[in-house]
Amino acid sequence: MNKPALLGLFDIEKTTNAQGQQVHHYTVKEDADAIVKEATYVLDAQGRLVQFEATMLQKNFLFTTHKQLFIKAQPGLMPSLQAYSLDESQTLLFSNSERYGVQGQIVR
Repeated sequence: MNKPALLGLFDIEKTTNAQGQQVHHYTVKEDADAIVKEATYVLDAQGRLVQFEATMLQKNFLFTTHKQLFIKAQPGLMPSLQAYSLDESQTLLFSNSERYGVQGQIVR
């Protein structure tokens, strides 16, 4: 979360997991108005991205949209994307909920 407009909107918890990776977990504060509700970055010992997850929620009087994002990366001299997914559900006013998702795994 490096956008100046988002500074101060999130509580941050930094830990180390069993693999020795840095885990940065951001949770939106209760009174904050932000679409991103949670985000987790997992970084290797050199600070390179290994995994990213985010939960987004957008609500207004016409619709509600909920998104779950996931990215898994292979850090190194030639960093690469390993897998990704997006799950989304949307409910429109006076309509049924619609859900879709996409996921992929990169094979080299």
